[in-house]
Amino acid sequence: MNVVKFGGSSISNSKNIKRVLDLIKRIDEKTIIVVSAIGKTTDLITKAGILASKKDSKYKEVFKKIKSTHFNIIRKLSDINFQVKILTTVQKLFIELENILDGLYNVGEFNKSINDKISSYGEILSSRIIFRIAINQNININYLNSKEIIQVEKSSFDKLIVDYRSTKKKWNHYKDKNTFFRLIMPGFIASDKKNKITTLGRGGSDFTASILAKITNSNKIILWTDVSGLYSANPKIVKQAIPINHLSYEEAMELSHFGAKVIYPPTIQPAMDKKIPIFIKNTFDVRHKGTRIGLNDSVSKSIVKGISHIENISILNVEGSGMIGEPGYIKRVYEVLYHNHVSIVLATQASSEHSICIGIKMDDSLKAKKLIEIEFKNEIKNNIIKKINIDDNQCVITLVGDKMKKHQGISGKMFSALGSNNINVKAISQGSSERNITAVIEKKDVKKAINTLHERFFERNIKEVNLFIIGVGNVGSSLINQIK
Repeated sequence: MNVVKFGGSSISNSKNIKRVLDLIKRIDEKTIIVVSAIGKTTDLITKAGILASKKDSKYKEVFKKIKSTHFNIIRKLSDINFQVKILTTVQKLFIELENILDGLYNVGEFNKSINDKISSYGEILSSRIIFRIAINQNININYLNSKEIIQVEKSSFDKLIVDYRSTKKKWNHYKDKNTFFRLIMPGFIASDKKNKITTLGRGGSDFTASILAKITNSNKIILWTDVSGLYSANPKIVKQAIPINHLSYEEAMELSHFGAKVIYPPTIQPAMDKKIPIFIKNTFDVRHKGTRIGLNDSVSKSIVKGISHIENISILNVEGSGMIGEPGYIKRVYEVLYHNHVSIVLATQASSEHSICIGIKMDDSLKAKKLIEIEFKNEIKNNIIKKINIDDNQCVITLVGDKMKKHQGISGKMFSALGSNNINVKAISQGSSERNITAVIEKKDVKKAINTLHERFFERNIKEVNLFIIGVGNVGSSLINQIK
């Protein structure tokens, strides 16, 4: 059993879907195929929902655009005789979605539950269309809605957790009652204990594939996207960035957490639990081997595997001479943010306990500042703690690699490279595992910093030499040929 997933860019138009169908024809029949929504459909559906709830009639234009995209794909990929069957199914789904949007316009309300409901239509539409077209092309394939299999429950603070026991039970029930061959399923979608539809978060189709691989004990997961794997750095920032051949699960987790958008962070854990390798491959360059994520690779000589970063970070400083030697301050900072759903990206503390530095998303900075000021109201009033200081427009930049622990001087090389290029480091964090080294810099320096670090750790030092040859005889000719 294998699980493959096709992302939104891989099925963004009729030409790309045709390429995907050709791939489906060649894969093993015992394969689960997970598909994302077509192109930017999910974003457009959410946009339509928000416009409708604000009583902005432009939601109808957005809805028509979504509908037109899907209908054009159907017309280009199926013959006229078969189109009626597909259009009947798809038209019914669009009527349901339109009725919900009209309801939002009348009621003027939009919340997470409603967004889950309407955004799920993106994957349902794409999976239904590809399934029907595949049938028309005589591909042996079945359809199953992920909502009927994947069950989640809410933990504290409304965080969704997959109920693997119930999910496995539902899968076994389906498998026992059906002849199994290729099976297409929508990604992103799940249900709660009341059988109410919910979603797994943006990028959730990757997570769907990993969940299904875990409960079916699959041999591998292939995530088809529009790039040839995870890169040594963001190729949009670093032109010399190269695909990474192999990553450990832990390295992939670090890179995805610190901003690598090719893989959705929760995807890795279910695969790691069962030691199922994940392959990230390019739909538009199928011969490229892409990136393999699995157990630690003892053969690889790479010390630093990748550079990642998170933009739009704020740094909050809690400091005061009254904190020195007094326990409990960092606990109080963490607790007040935790209980108010503010996620901490990075944290450091001076050994003297004179200051605590935390990195959070800029959107949460004012909220966090207010919460901490309320928590330490008496300490601030009595000058035990200074007023909370915020530095906005910061960026977290990270070096990742399992083998950094066994090599001295990696931190020195990193900070030397940044310092020699006049890039100021605001804060530093490194775990005892030494799998990542993290620094906070100003956002304006991020492009320069990443290129500097990539040059230091990934690019060969090449010295340019100008050679002039005067008098090209036998010896000179031989030298020129050798240089060539």
